[in-house]
Amino acid sequence: MKARFVGFMVLAMALLLTGCNGSDQGKPDKKKKTTAIPVEAARVEQRDISARYQGIATLEADRRTDVVAQVGGIVEQVLAEEGDRVAAGDALAQLDDARYKLELERAQATLEKLRQNLQREKRLHDRKLGSTQQYEGLVHDLEVQQAQVALARLNLEYTRIRAPFAGVIDSREARVGMLVNPGQKLFGLYDPESLQARVYVPERELALLSTGLAASLTVDAWPGERFAGAVARISPVVDASSGTVAVTVAVRSDERLKPGMFTRLDIPYDTHAQAVVMPEQALVERDGQTGVWRIDADSQVHWQPVQTGYREQGWVEVLDGLAVGDRLVTLGRHSLKEGAQVQVIDPLAETAEGKTEKKTAESGKGQAGE
Repeated sequence: MKARFVGFMVLAMALLLTGCNGSDQGKPDKKKKTTAIPVEAARVEQRDISARYQGIATLEADRRTDVVAQVGGIVEQVLAEEGDRVAAGDALAQLDDARYKLELERAQATLEKLRQNLQREKRLHDRKLGSTQQYEGLVHDLEVQQAQVALARLNLEYTRIRAPFAGVIDSREARVGMLVNPGQKLFGLYDPESLQARVYVPERELALLSTGLAASLTVDAWPGERFAGAVARISPVVDASSGTVAVTVAVRSDERLKPGMFTRLDIPYDTHAQAVVMPEQALVERDGQTGVWRIDADSQVHWQPVQTGYREQGWVEVLDGLAVGDRLVTLGRHSLKEGAQVQVIDPLAETAEGKTEKKTAESGKGQAGE
């Protein structure tokens, strides 16, 4: 009886202990791990950065003209088309020249007759048999007729419409059979070597620019391409109505650039070599202060006010507050708090890892198939 009682007590104690252990396992763990916030980050670097003036302008040709008819007539031939490159003096069109040839022949015939009369009168004048007044009158008439011959020859030459300088035909209005009058436009011509962009700079920024400064420009027709130029001249006059000054940038010749294109000008006027810079994407405005979220060695973020300088193409110069190598949050920064735990995600690394896994999986499938 006593042995049974002892066995019963041992069993009861075992059940009690088991129940206690089970209740402990069922209780929730009060110590929860803090979830890291996924962010993207970049480091503070050192590189050259420039201050620059940027503006929008329209490309135009400094040498551009309308080629007009010097004489009237009917167009017999059109020898150039829009887009053609021509040299100075190249024929662009031909007018009917029959009438001008006849006028030249008539003027030459009259000139020859006057020469003969003058020779005859000179012989009489030399023998004191002729009138001095009549002789001098013939000399004058001969000079006038020589000018008439030169004019007729010039009018005949004008029936050949020629390019006044080398360039590109940008418009053609001449058509075979059309009757043109003196001064009527037949072609448009521009020199692609004389392309320029004129931007209007506020008076307060005029001191930043000077002739000779290198410039670059972009156009919508060629995204991602940068074309070279330089500040050619600055107007000495300020427009009183707008408070701006015209700055002309000469553009290096390129067949892809055309007059009339809208362009974005970029003129660097000062450069800081090997400056401390950070991505502009890392900047945050907080409580009226500019700063960044800096990531420490324990992957915690801390608010860091910064003083900035020049900005250029997505980079910002850091004058105070950061050092080269500091890691800054660039994506996911607006939801952070002081001391928050973060996990830096590199999209490029994830993409590369995904490709590697895919390649490995495909390789495994290939081997399994074999």
